[in-house]
Amino acid sequence: STRVRSSAASDVYKRQLVFVVASAAWARPQINEQTGAFAFYGMQQRVIARLRRVGASELELVQSSLENHQPIRQYMSVAGAPVHFFLVRDDFQTLMHVHPQVRRDGRFSVHVSLDKNHRYYAFVDSFAQGGIGEQAFRFTLQSGSPPHHLDTTLSKPNAVAKVGPYNVALSTAYFDANNPVTISATVKRGNTVITPPDHQSFKAVATLVNTGSLSYASVYEGQDSGMPYPGEYGHPQLRLPALPPGVYRMWLQMEIAGKQFTAPFTLAAQ
Repeated sequence: STRVRSSAASDVYKRQLVFVVASAAWARPQINEQTGAFAFYGMQQRVIARLRRVGASELELVQSSLENHQPIRQYMSVAGAPVHFFLVRDDFQTLMHVHPQVRRDGRFSVHVSLDKNHRYYAFVDSFAQGGIGEQAFRFTLQSGSPPHHLDTTLSKPNAVAKVGPYNVALSTAYFDANNPVTISATVKRGNTVITPPDHQSFKAVATLVNTGSLSYASVYEGQDSGMPYPGEYGHPQLRLPALPPGVYRMWLQMEIAGKQFTAPFTLAAQ
């Protein structure tokens, strides 16, 4: 069973965050294409992902099979889209979740607006058919800017986040490394627990990034390893995969009363 720790912060999150340079970054203006670094915990790479810059703000994604190098054209829709772009700013303070437009020949395009003087990590999560399944890659945008997380320290793990008029609380911010764990979430407005309408849900998506290695994990509602609602709609269960020791920034995105909210958390696996 998973032990819940409430003791003082350990060295795993006291130390400054380690910077890992992503491969194939756009360091110079004339470099308009990069190959993604496979970034999905516990999964085998089966795809080659390439991201091309088109103009000042448009990105174009194309993916091919690692086995035969043929373009992938058939995808499954998960959580409303076959491909998800998660744009994480280098200080781990903001997340943008974008569904790209589907182009011909299996290409996808997305427009992005990025803050100046920050680099961004684009995590591309896709669900290809043909036995490939979920794959995730990391790209680096605006790599000419110094990474802000070189001098950023997350003060301590937090299990409570305020978004709009709501408080979102996790059952814990600490969990055992290298073991799957289930963390529950509760949404309140004041002292009232907020639940979705009957036979509906929060349409939740959780995005986790290791602040040291920049590896990625995701939890989508409705997946076998995702967020089922056993018995209580007011307490969605986040089934996290076995994760190595480290500090994780997690963004829990939910639809509450018809509006989208993103609750940020800092978790410690130790």
